[in-house]
Amino acid sequence: MERMDRIKVSLKLSGLSCMGCVSMVKSALEKAGAQEVNVSLDKAEFSVEKGEKIEKFIEAVKKAGYGAEVEN
Repeated sequence: MERMDRIKVSLKLSGLSCMGCVSMVKSALEKAGAQEVNVSLDKAEFSVEKGEKIEKFIEAVKKAGYGAEVEN
């Protein structure tokens, strides 16, 4: 099986106040297709296939009830 190229993504998160929030965001990102997901109260880092639209992952976090934007 050929391995797809992956890129690392960092999102700045807002609205998280507990580990339950962290779990919700991690689950939302994984369901959207993110891999190697690490989430803290203010940041999410994960990998996605090269060419994947990052907006899809921002929308997944927003649907879970939290804020997200690409970290510069």
